[in-house]
Amino acid sequence: LLFLRLAMASHPPAAFRPHLPSVAPAIYAAVGERYYKVTSEALRACSELITVICPTPGDASFDYSPYVEPLYNCVLARLTAQDQDQEVKECAIMCMGRLVAMLGGSLTAHMPACLPMLLDRLRNEITRLAAVKAFATISAAGGAVDLGEVMTPAVMELSSFLRKANRALRVASLHTLLTFVEHQAAIIPLEAVHCVVAEAAPLVSDADLQLASHVLKLCTAVLAAVPAAAPKVVEALLPLALALAQS
Repeated sequence: LLFLRLAMASHPPAAFRPHLPSVAPAIYAAVGERYYKVTSEALRACSELITVICPTPGDASFDYSPYVEPLYNCVLARLTAQDQDQEVKECAIMCMGRLVAMLGGSLTAHMPACLPMLLDRLRNEITRLAAVKAFATISAAGGAVDLGEVMTPAVMELSSFLRKANRALRVASLHTLLTFVEHQAAIIPLEAVHCVVAEAAPLVSDADLQLASHVLKLCTAVLAAVPAAAPKVVEALLPLALALAQS
């Protein structure tokens, strides 16, 4: 599985496509293995398999339709299973995120169930970091998937993470919020944008310059994508940004 994953990652998709009828079912079967190390590696291989069958969202150079449903079903089985190892949970979330990002247009019928499931993982303390990254992957793919149903609660959850002590979670949340603003601004309510700015602004200080830079990038994107939020940015961020510039 490790060999397959690395080989798929380091070779052009066309090199593996003739072998998909035999390779794909073997990977799907490995996802169902009991030993968590095998399952985790199989899910990582599935993530690379997605890139093989569809290198870019909506790619029409290859008929990947026979692989979409089986791939979705095997990942979904792991995403919904109970009492799993943490590594398996995270790999399943990340794999589903990539699957939705790349092939969401072919899985439209499943999105009303899949997206709320990912939102639930975002609300779970154990799986939220992986879910934050998964939503970033989905959002960065553009408008292939309609996130309207989960966008507002996802934005509010991500905003609340900016108050957490976990620095990795805060950095990942800022990155995901940035992708939301850059790619999905049209479906984010103004009130939610105001909440993002209010929660992010206090991170602008010389105590952590990297976090401050992420916040400044986010608020710059907000000004470009949501001009109506400018007064809130001026009110919440400008004094802190000026203080940082003078420090």
